[in-house]
Amino acid sequence: MRCTRIVSDDDGGSYFDEIDLTFTPVELAVGQDPFLTSLPWPAIDAMFVTVPDAEEAYFHEWHAAPDPRLVVCLSGESIQQTTNGEERRFHAGDVFLTVDTTGRGHRSANNGTTSYIIVRLAETPNV
Repeated sequence: MRCTRIVSDDDGGSYFDEIDLTFTPVELAVGQDPFLTSLPWPAIDAMFVTVPDAEEAYFHEWHAAPDPRLVVCLSGESIQQTTNGEERRFHAGDVFLTVDTTGRGHRSANNGTTSYIIVRLAETPNV
């Protein structure tokens, strides 16, 4: 499984990259086929967030992630832009990591009412 990540660069900017998650078989119950699971990522907490529909999509100010975050888009369209000008659009079921905790960060916009689950991670995942 691949996951998009927003990362800080050495010049104080940001860019997208992709990581491959590694899965190993884990038997959860005797006699059942094993599930494939990743290593756990320690988390601080999780919250549900809804951004109401605006009359037009506009980008919020540049901001660095306050801490590493796993973002799961539940509805609507989330548009993320990095300082190199690249944009990516995320929809229901899409997942991305924000680990650009230094520098200028990224900026975000939404099309329609957009809902998320945001999981604040205790540390940047070592993937």
